[in-house]
Amino acid sequence: MNERIEINEFNDLLKFFSNNENNKSRALFTYLKIRIYLIEKNMINYIKLKNSLKSDGIFQKIIEQNINYLNDDLRLQYFYYLLYNSGDMSQNQFSININHHHMYEINIDRFKVNNFKDKYNETKIRDIHLNETVFGQLFQIFKDTNGKEFLREKGRNLFKVNLGVEGGIDAGGPYREILSDICNDLHSDYIELFIKTPNNKNDIGELRDKYIVNPDCENIIHKKTFEFIGKLMGLSISSEDALNFNLHPIIWKSLLENQITFQDYETIDLNFFNLIKKLEEGLSRKDKDLIDIYDLNFIIKNSNGKDIELIKNGLEIKVTLENVGKYIEVAKIMKLEEMKNQIKFIKDGLNSVIGKNIL
Repeated sequence: MNERIEINEFNDLLKFFSNNENNKSRALFTYLKIRIYLIEKNMINYIKLKNSLKSDGIFQKIIEQNINYLNDDLRLQYFYYLLYNSGDMSQNQFSININHHHMYEINIDRFKVNNFKDKYNETKIRDIHLNETVFGQLFQIFKDTNGKEFLREKGRNLFKVNLGVEGGIDAGGPYREILSDICNDLHSDYIELFIKTPNNKNDIGELRDKYIVNPDCENIIHKKTFEFIGKLMGLSISSEDALNFNLHPIIWKSLLENQITFQDYETIDLNFFNLIKKLEEGLSRKDKDLIDIYDLNFIIKNSNGKDIELIKNGLEIKVTLENVGKYIEVAKIMKLEEMKNQIKFIKDGLNSVIGKNIL
């Protein structure tokens, strides 16, 4: 089948949709049954056809509603096509919107970083003010930069780095080193934004090497730093410069608004997960002894080890067979929501670079 025949058939298909305005479900079913290969094989070409995009965006809507029918490679092409272009698809108004971004020239003082790390080894004082580490210095430079400045095509760096007295000339190597350094900083004890899971600390369960956000980081500086991390994720996705984040799957699921369940916490805090399962077992069997053996109050530790009262005066209220159902309910909610604010800040930063509709 040559291109002209394919285009004609596609235009006929658009007419079919127009003529079946009152029965769109039937029209969509017919399209999926007979013409799904047109999306799979020719989608990118059809997106660029002016005439094909004048039917009130119906083609784009079909793609969005049936995106799972596309193979991974084609879906990725579609993603980057939308990402690198702006405008209204239904009106065929596209324009490359990121070529105009200039490259920032920045200074990173790694001798300052090394001196800080030596001091940390002696005092354990963290980079609270975020100006000692590589991540901290980069944050101070870009903390107020608009998210769209982080949207870069492949091969277009955000900045050119001057490594100070090291005398590094950035031909790409120092840039990638800095991106690696900031991830290492975030996975270290120097900065408190990310922490090891309780499973890691207890040497139990799966995914012990993964990091989660620190639920105790809630002030205005933390908000801006998490937003900055989200912008860095957007930079990584758009420019295809990998960031070696080693984050727990629950964070990625949350960023894409996939459903989070208590089952996800089995690979974060297995001890707590098993405790809840035992309490549910005791509740279902009305086993008072099984409940009492744990000697619990309405207080638990969050993933950073901080005591959290589940209800008012929870420290003084014992968990009994009569109220264990309430304990299970509020404990699950606390765990499921303990990182909610921090992940929202990351998501806000990410969405300032890459629109939520495209993700």
